[in-house]
Amino acid sequence: MDLQSVVGLEKILSSTGAPTRIILGNDVVYANPAFLRLLGIEEAHALGPWRHNLVAEDVPGAVAGMELIMSGKESHAEYVYRMADASGRTKYFKVFASEVAYDNQLAVMETLFDVTEYAHAAERQLAAIAHELRTPLNIVRLTASVLERIDPSDPKFMKLLNRIAPNAERMAETIETLMALARAEHDINKEHVNLTKMAYMTMERLMQQDPKRNVQYSIQDGVEASGDKSLLGVVLTNLLGNAWKYTSRITDGPALIEFGCRPYNGNDTSHSGDWAYFVRDNGAGFDPATAQNLFGFGQRLHSEQQFKGNGIGLNTVKKIIECHGGKIWAEGAVGKGATFYFTLPLGQS
Repeated sequence: MDLQSVVGLEKILSSTGAPTRIILGNDVVYANPAFLRLLGIEEAHALGPWRHNLVAEDVPGAVAGMELIMSGKESHAEYVYRMADASGRTKYFKVFASEVAYDNQLAVMETLFDVTEYAHAAERQLAAIAHELRTPLNIVRLTASVLERIDPSDPKFMKLLNRIAPNAERMAETIETLMALARAEHDINKEHVNLTKMAYMTMERLMQQDPKRNVQYSIQDGVEASGDKSLLGVVLTNLLGNAWKYTSRITDGPALIEFGCRPYNGNDTSHSGDWAYFVRDNGAGFDPATAQNLFGFGQRLHSEQQFKGNGIGLNTVKKIIECHGGKIWAEGAVGKGATFYFTLPLGQS
């Protein structure tokens, strides 16, 4: 495509009302007026690295879609990502990407559709669904309790009962997680929180569920924070629950679970002065190359047959921590355990 063709393509795109940009390599080389209006930005701010104002956890999905096009496997792809506008507000976009020749090179043309309102409506619907699920869940729990008192001697009956109770508990955990996910961005009530006490209570509940397990846990004294007590409870329930779950297959010694904190000493200066809290275990661990997928919604690094789970826990934890102004990351290796760190502003120990 010569310069005249490039100008012709840009002229065509400038006349369309669909927000569109062209990505060549790692850079945006063209953005039409509709795209600029959508984000409320000048052309100079629209050009350059295409991912610089995307939400980090959405980048892998966009990269995967672009690679399908650039490799020649597909001529088009669809994906969703979040991007901040000029005011700093994060918007949700449904993206339709296709191949295009630009300056004699294969490029990706993205056409964006703003689906922010639909996404927020989905969050509200999620909260409503989770709320409505509480009633049938309580009925299942009550039924299990009554059946257990009526006839605990029938093997078939007890087998059925033993299926009901743990699944009801699992549903309860999922509902609480969904409720926290929907509430995290809109309703944070900060107060002084004793995380040491909260961690002990969480581990005691886990030990009661399976008292025969060989587990040794260590909880640092005096760990405190400023945050939403119920939401931070969801954080510790998920992180300590994961440590409990992913150490369940250890056979050559005790499972080790540790909770504590230390001053943050990372490279991100925006969190200087914060405390870094951590949950560490010696369980299944994970491949560091897949660490970026740990916190994605519905992402699972282990099969359902290996470890039960709903795939939304860590995504919820990430959202809660970020809504508190903190950050979360993980370190680990396959078969050598994992450590999850998170920061909270104004945390104290």
